[in-house]
Amino acid sequence: MSAKAYIFINTEEGKTCQVVKMLRGNADVESVEVLEGYPDIIVAMKARTRQKLTKSVIQALTTIENLTNDTQVLPVKKAYTSRQFDKPAQRIERAAN
Repeated sequence: MSAKAYIFINTEEGKTCQVVKMLRGNADVESVEVLEGYPDIIVAMKARTRQKLTKSVIQALTTIENLTNDTQVLPVKKAYTSRQFDKPAQRIERAAN
């Protein structure tokens, strides 16, 4: 089972391309997208375990010199199907347990 994280990054003005190049050099980076507006960049990272993913995210972020702000988002461990979201909230909570 693999773990995935999304990272929203803002960079210093004019440094976005440099940050993208640095991120694409990381083996755990699945994709890097430059966005219009806030945030500047969204990154998807994937690793075999959440522990390895955490270390990889920290390493990736500490190597970026022109980072002004970042937010990391880890999806919940159990994936939900679209049918589960059609149910009332109480049923979804029970399904998560």
